[in-house]
Amino acid sequence: MRNDPSLRNSKSKPEQSIGIFDSGPGGLAVLKYIMQYLPAENVIYLGDTARQPYGVQDPSKVRGYTVEACTYLDESGAKCILIGCNTASVAGLGAAQEILPHRPILGMIESGVNALSTRISDPIIGVWGTKLTVTSHAYKNAIQKFDKNLIVHEVACPDLLRLAEKGDIQDKEHIKNLCKQYYEPLRQKHISTLILGCTDLTCVRKEIEDVVGKNVEIIDPAEEIVQRTAFLLKASDLLNPQKETDRSYDFLITGENKEDFKRFVTEFLGLESIHIRSVSLQAR
Repeated sequence: MRNDPSLRNSKSKPEQSIGIFDSGPGGLAVLKYIMQYLPAENVIYLGDTARQPYGVQDPSKVRGYTVEACTYLDESGAKCILIGCNTASVAGLGAAQEILPHRPILGMIESGVNALSTRISDPIIGVWGTKLTVTSHAYKNAIQKFDKNLIVHEVACPDLLRLAEKGDIQDKEHIKNLCKQYYEPLRQKHISTLILGCTDLTCVRKEIEDVVGKNVEIIDPAEEIVQRTAFLLKASDLLNPQKETDRSYDFLITGENKEDFKRFVTEFLGLESIHIRSVSLQAR
């Protein structure tokens, strides 16, 4: 693990929650992997649904939103914070880390790039993401800093992400057609690896796999960031020792669409009994 922060000096306790922040429901992909790799951990999930989508907004605004959300999670007692949003990681990770130096904050970009060290088989890599993530060339720059010989092709996929971020993913055939549309320019480049540069894409990973086929390696930064977190908590002796059945998940959103969000949570995560609260990140 490169550049991973330590929790040893953060005065955190094992029973404190892991904080996850995203602009909407996409970051639930991170929670899904926490359920797999860190099933005993408590989680505070914060979705800034009132101000989504982030991918088409000015980076300075997204930077401010990210700092507000991370500050909220810090004040709510999170022992570490995972920015489960590639766009927010691009625009606001550095600012949040600077303002909250006492709280380990992990982003998506480095998590995804770190996976290349053990899983890269060919030098041609594709990246799907939001307009902001793609135009920033965050993945391309980070990947070529890791290995200047790697070739990176980036494609924004707004229509696919728009459906995923709203949880409107029931029409599988339409989802597959969108995947085919956005994969075509990468297919022509003969990519061997596809990085899912937006957590919303995890929600439609099955359709993506069907379209790209078995010869293309898929890297999901949502999975990688959770594996980094598991390593971090174990190294810092801060794994929660409680039973899996005693864990708690606290869901917060900034919008008022609690029923829509709840429906997506229950469908995507398979959770039945959940409570969602609306909160404000501004003028706190």
